[in-house]
Parts: sequence; structure tokens; C-alpha cells
Amino acid sequence: VAWAIMVVFCVSSVNVYTFFAWMPDMLRDTVGSSPSEAGALLGLYAAMGLPTALLIPLLAARMRNVGFVIQGAVVLLLVGDLGLLLVPQFATWLWVCLAGLGGLLFPLALVLINARTRSHEGSIALSGFVQGVGYTIAAFGPLLFGALHEMSGGWSWPLIFLIVAHV
Repeated sequence: VAWAIMVVFCVSSVNVYTFFAWMPDMLRDTVGSSPSEAGALLGLYAAMGLPTALLIPLLAARMRNVGFVIQGAVVLLLVGDLGLLLVPQFATWLWVCLAGLGGLLFPLALVLINARTRSHEGSIALSGFVQGVGYTIAAFGPLLFGALHEMSGGWSWPLIFLIVAHV
């Protein structure tokens, strides 16, 4: 259970922190967005976290099996990232929204930490493991994304890295 929650946490965190770091530059290069447009799209991406942060904890607390929620989030991330990879100029806002909604894995992982433990001590131990390992791995997401961009000179390989990280 601990490893599964940690993977859910990592998938979300790698995507979120990578896009917070690189999305404006990527959109300026691939779509030709102005800095203000790219910033607004990043704001839209971040805003997608609000409804998920409010709804997912309520939904997850009532579910015995959250597998379909995890699968749905991964599909959202994959479709958003694939859209940005394959057709970034077409409905850019849609790809940004879908990738942002995929971030629902983050509040889900936090809810699962308490929902899958029986004691206060168990919650502390699981939280320490999930967040300790998860944030450590997530810290490498933006770094690897940027390194792939630097090495390839484009955004295809960095986006492929994110897509592979979701599967």
C-alpha cells in the first residue's frame, strides 16, 4: 500500500513541478505564446487543482477502491501531455486543462495516507515515507525535463519523458 501511494504521489508531483517550472517556456517555443499568454495558461493549469482538491477528498473518503480514479487521472495526464506533444497549437487551453486536472492524484495521495492507516503513528510513518520519497523523486522531474530539452534542443523528448513517467 505504501509503495502504491508513493507512486501515485510521484506521478502527480513530477508532472506538476515540471510544468510549473517549464510550461511557460515550452508554450512560448511550441505555440508562440507571448510571455503573458504563457503565464495565463500556467495559471489555468494551476487553477485546475482547485476543484480537484475540493472534490477528490470527499469522493475518495467514500470509496473502497480508488483504482478507477487513479486510472482516470492518468488518462487526463496522458491526453493533456500528448496534446501538448502532438498538436500544441490546436486547443492549447484544453491540453493545459486536462494535464492540470490530472493533478487530482496529489490530493488523492494525501487522502489515502490517512484512509489506509489505522493509527496516528501509522499515518505519520506512511506520510513520512510517501512524502519523503515522493518529493525527492519529484525534485528530479524538472531537472530531467530541462536536461532533455537542452540535449535535444526541443520539447518532444521532455514531453515523452513525462508521458512515460505516467505509464
